[in-house]
Amino acid sequence: MNNISFSHFKDTVELLPDEEVNADGTLLLEGSTGTLRTNAPLTRYAHGTFTVYVTATSAPHPASPAVAKVTIYVLRDSDLMRFVFGLTPGEVRRQLDHFRREVEEALPVTASLNIYDTAYYSNADGAIDFTTTGSCFQLEGRNLHDTKLLLDAQQNPDLDKVFNRFTVRKVERCVPRRASTGADWVEVWVLVIAAFIGIGGGVSAITVCCLYSRYRRRLDHHQRHLRLLESPPSVLPPGSIVMLPQAAGGPMGPPPPPPHHLGPPPGHPGHPPPASMLSSEPPRTYEWQERGLPLDNVSYRSGQR
Repeated sequence: MNNISFSHFKDTVELLPDEEVNADGTLLLEGSTGTLRTNAPLTRYAHGTFTVYVTATSAPHPASPAVAKVTIYVLRDSDLMRFVFGLTPGEVRRQLDHFRREVEEALPVTASLNIYDTAYYSNADGAIDFTTTGSCFQLEGRNLHDTKLLLDAQQNPDLDKVFNRFTVRKVERCVPRRASTGADWVEVWVLVIAAFIGIGGGVSAITVCCLYSRYRRRLDHHQRHLRLLESPPSVLPPGSIVMLPQAAGGPMGPPPPPPHHLGPPPGHPGHPPPASMLSSEPPRTYEWQERGLPLDNVSYRSGQR
């Protein structure tokens, strides 16, 4: 085995850049049995083909060795299509070669049909049907869209006859896609009701918090008034007159001179008698002092009672 090369399909995304392509050592060929084996992961080589030239001889030193060109396709299961037969896998394997030849003859273009494995048919949900068989296949050089068009039995009567003869029920993707389940009206209404319940619960919680905060403010305000009413009275009444002692040369200074009166002179019958004649005590000075708590509306009304 020599001259191993790799190339991508046309109109496909290249998973491996051209500068990183190195097919040497990817495949191994056993000389005694002729079995071709993979020697490296082929994930990055998807959507491409390996071209291998194999040389075989029947003698130690032949004059002209036989050279065969081998093309190896690297595909994913999602790149393949599948025949669904109404027979068991054993019955399908016995007539698989005849089926392949007749399908290739019924196609409007020249194409090579490669049928891979045959196994019991499994649905998209994983359920296995033991009365039917699924066989994944590939049309060489054709993509999925072209394969679907070429294998449309309604547009090709000859192909429809071949399918009926070999009990082909349908042609589908090898890995069926799960159909998206749409939500019915019951599920939609359940979601709407759940949303309204959630919104109502949030509004109710905010309302309860606001009412509780307002209740606490009123309760604190009422308790402050109760403490004012129940507080013990001070030693002196809230307002009292305190007599300040008169000291000569004290901080208060001498008393202000009496106001000047324009009246009758002293000794006149209309003139008032002097202060020494009215009282022997010296004059007093009074000052209003506020003691205790100031009177507000509540305590004032309580004092009037």
